[in-house]
Amino acid sequence: MLKSYYMQLKEDFKILEFIKGFQNDFLVHDKKALRGYTGDFILQIRPSGTALLKVWKNPTITKLEKLSWDEAREKGLWDKKKALIDKKKNWKEMFEVWILQKTIKGENLRFFFGSKGKVREIKTKKELTEIWKKYNDGKLSA
Repeated sequence: MLKSYYMQLKEDFKILEFIKGFQNDFLVHDKKALRGYTGDFILQIRPSGTALLKVWKNPTITKLEKLSWDEAREKGLWDKKKALIDKKKNWKEMFEVWILQKTIKGENLRFFFGSKGKVREIKTKKELTEIWKKYNDGKLSA
């Protein structure tokens, strides 16, 4: 039986040895977020904690995004439309910062990619950039 994403990270990659502070980021929050999750994700770890992004590729634009701002307001969906757009923007900005950090401070950060039930470490800026390209227009769940 394949180990869960969480157990692969904890046991196979021993990430807690790298995370010196705020281990509860992983032990509590990431564990909860990954429980039963089978989709794709990227996990950034650093000595002071973690950052988890659940991602999936879906190039289609949602019905909510197709609504004009006026239509969204009329249907009472303005806040939901804004939240979706903000979430996508924040995700893209975070990913771009990660790529920059991997170049500048690579020795202080490690990245992992989970997909199809397996986790692997992202070891180069090129790998991280390729994943970025794959999910650039995708949906996310933070």
